[in-house]
Amino acid sequence: MQRHKEDAADYRYFPEPDLVPVIVSAEKIAKIQAEMGELPQAQRKRLETQYGLSAYDAEVLTSKGRNMVAYFEVVAAALKDGKAASNRISDLVFPALTERKEEISDFPIKAGALAAFIQATGSLPKMDRLAVFKFVLEENLSIDEAKAKAGIKDVDESALRQAVVAAIGANPRAVADFKAGKDAAKMAIVGAVMKANKGVPNDVVRKLVDEELAKV
Repeated sequence: MQRHKEDAADYRYFPEPDLVPVIVSAEKIAKIQAEMGELPQAQRKRLETQYGLSAYDAEVLTSKGRNMVAYFEVVAAALKDGKAASNRISDLVFPALTERKEEISDFPIKAGALAAFIQATGSLPKMDRLAVFKFVLEENLSIDEAKAKAGIKDVDESALRQAVVAAIGANPRAVADFKAGKDAAKMAIVGAVMKANKGVPNDVVRKLVDEELAKV
């Protein structure tokens, strides 16, 4: 019959006489900690504090590893905007890494090049930016070449404003409806400008239409 263990004393153990005590000095501990680098919890908190990221964004970046955090920090420094860097990496880089089954260390578009891309395409709508990025990444095109292949024009705001003024003059009914309080009526003018100027950013056209309608 097996003996039953019921009390703490029944679980006594004795030191192994052949094993010497291991004593780790504070200096050794400090050296190992330094070699380990920044731990994830501290890194997340620093990203939130230093770059103004949300807890979620900081968590996503740190979960991708230290190389991804280093990539992000180069982009954020170049843009002087941590949130924009995080957003664009989420929009552009993360999906591409998943599709290509790559790590960030192997990604063809390095951090400095991504920052330059973000700055050069800042006025583009999201879908246009994604299209240009795809050509840059997959066909190794320059930003200008990728824009041309995607059918996206650089905006000459002065010329575009003239087109808006012309569209307002050609659509008196839409102007009258807009002045009467029908805000949606301005979309006829936006549509006319977009149709005559293929590839221009919708948000830029809307801004100019608003500005020029305010003068009517």
